Amino acid sequence: MQLNDSVRFLKGVGEKRATLLEKLGIFTVGDLVHYYPRAYEYRGNVVSIEDAPLGQMCSLELTVGTAPTYKLVRKGFSVTKFTAFDESGTILITIFNQPYAKDLYRLGTQFRFYGKVEGNFVRKELTNPVSEQIKQGKVLDDIIPIYPLTSGIGQNFLRSLIKDVMANIDVGEALPKQMRDEFALIPKADALRAVHLPKNDTELSKAKERLSFDELLVFRLGLTMLKSRNQRTTSIKIDAKNYIDEFYSLLPFSPTGAQRRCIDEIAKDLSSSVPMTRLVQGDVGSGKTAVAAAACYACIKNGYQALMMAPTEILARQHYNSFKRLFENTGIEVRLLVSGMKASEKKTVLSECKDGSASLIVGTHALLQSNVEFARPGLVITDEQHRFGVMQKAALTDKGSHLHSLIMSATPIPRTLALIVYGDLNVSVLDEMPPGRSKVDTFSVDESYRERINKFIRRLVGEGGQVYIVCPLVEDEEGQSDMKDVVGYAKKLSEKTFPDIPSVFIHGKMKPKEKEQIMNDFSEGKYK
Repeated sequence: MQLNDSVRFLKGVGEKRATLLEKLGIFTVGDLVHYYPRAYEYRGNVVSIEDAPLGQMCSLELTVGTAPTYKLVRKGFSVTKFTAFDESGTILITIFNQPYAKDLYRLGTQFRFYGKVEGNFVRKELTNPVSEQIKQGKVLDDIIPIYPLTSGIGQNFLRSLIKDVMANIDVGEALPKQMRDEFALIPKADALRAVHLPKNDTELSKAKERLSFDELLVFRLGLTMLKSRNQRTTSIKIDAKNYIDEFYSLLPFSPTGAQRRCIDEIAKDLSSSVPMTRLVQGDVGSGKTAVAAAACYACIKNGYQALMMAPTEILARQHYNSFKRLFENTGIEVRLLVSGMKASEKKTVLSECKDGSASLIVGTHALLQSNVEFARPGLVITDEQHRFGVMQKAALTDKGSHLHSLIMSATPIPRTLALIVYGDLNVSVLDEMPPGRSKVDTFSVDESYRERINKFIRRLVGEGGQVYIVCPLVEDEEGQSDMKDVVGYAKKLSEKTFPDIPSVFIHGKMKPKEKEQIMNDFSEGKYK
């Protein structure tokens, strides 16, 4: 078995599952072994029913004490109930929508259950716990990896697949022994086995240290390659200073001192014989888009094209609309290039990019495609650079010869850290908010604040405000994740928590027109 072998031919995969794995970015055996868990469940710390803490995840080794009762409440919704016991007491176990549970949990069989114990100290309950049958000669793992999933791919299948592959693969070793000894790093093969099948915390910690070292080394080498390439001279000298005041006259507001400072720094870079590589960092609302627009304006007025890449289609459309309004009567032709466009629209935009009639092109990863050509590119702007890999960044700058590069980020990056991570960049900081923009307050609270947060949301909406909530998953169709998903959580909020407040949900898998309509409706206040 080789790292570049297709997962399609692994035992238990086949064509259908291979297609599902591709949604997770898993195409080859190498992709699979480098698909790391997002979290771990510590199931080895077994407690008794009597000592089980309420409201916390824990493991219990129990014997099924009563035959399961099964009830179909309504179509698509069933309930299975039974009791289980240990030497300290008895607990009620309730399982939803798993019809096979009535046959699995036979009277007298033993299982290790992992879940959150609810109820009170007199009567304790477990709802939808994870279970593993205890059999003679079978050793249960104490630390269980939890992987990001997609619909149709379950945790047990993915764990089993990776376990089988790890037993039959030679992953090789890239680092010389001298380097591993110098930094006290374990071999790559041991690290990969331990990150997927850890025996204890110490082993897992050493595995993460080795794999993190590899990632940072590759990242740093990639930046070094970019830096050496960026030190070459460029024929793209942009006279920006003569267009700054002209640009300021287009703005419907007076720029802040921080914006003027950043624009002056960019103007100096653009006129240099060395390609600009600059990071502009500032909070949401600090005016990064106006700074980027100034760079684009100067570039285009000097006869070049400006390219801007955003990580999501929604953000790309926002930038496109902003630039289109700003440059409405300037003769600057702004175009949008995203994957969700109609084929006829995309064909027109591609033609305009190639013949130069499109001056400013805003897009997503679609800009990276090999069939996208530009007549006279001069400037590349990347929004939220950390959302793109080094190779993606390089692919965009490869669209022309020694292009000027500007990176924007709302992520607070201390200057010293920015110099370490973005060693090839100069750093500009927007540390001043425009008039009328409130300071953003950020708070981190635990689940005990849930009721207070809901009251806070209700009060804000009552005062005419709006709220948005971000979830880590789009949809948890198999109910196998402990993280909130957009579809399920939105349903709960609209039906139970805030049935009287107009709400809507949006995610990246929706069709472009649907997303655009929702964004417009939210902007107009139809949803709160």
